[in-house]
Amino acid sequence: MTSRLTWCDRTLLTSSCHFALCTTDKAFQRELRRLKVDQDVTFMKNAHSAATTHIFECEVAGRKKHCAIVCMPVPPSDRTGIQIAALLVHEAMHIWRCVRHDLGEHDPSSELEAYAMQNISQELMQAYADQVKPKRKR
Repeated sequence: MTSRLTWCDRTLLTSSCHFALCTTDKAFQRELRRLKVDQDVTFMKNAHSAATTHIFECEVAGRKKHCAIVCMPVPPSDRTGIQIAALLVHEAMHIWRCVRHDLGEHDPSSELEAYAMQNISQELMQAYADQVKPKRKR
């Protein structure tokens, strides 16, 4: 027996929906093939959308799970950081609704919903920042 203690992960709930951010059609189509999605799906749902969330039922580790892919092409230079953040929060809401449905949670507390939206939005924003980092000149 050891006299040390072990700190445990603080996560109380993990998302029932796997989600990702995609900024190119090529990467999106490649991921659809990898996930074996046999639907004819376009990167953006329509020409006037700045972002789109696609939700699929996929097999992950031998189990059926919901997977959401947020598609947002790198925006034109006139789109501000605030507008990008707002788009990602909008798409995060679609993911949150999928999670709520999976959990059978019809009336979550406002605090649970706020934490969930904060977490999903933050993950999407970090993924966006990681994908659009300016290239270093060599």
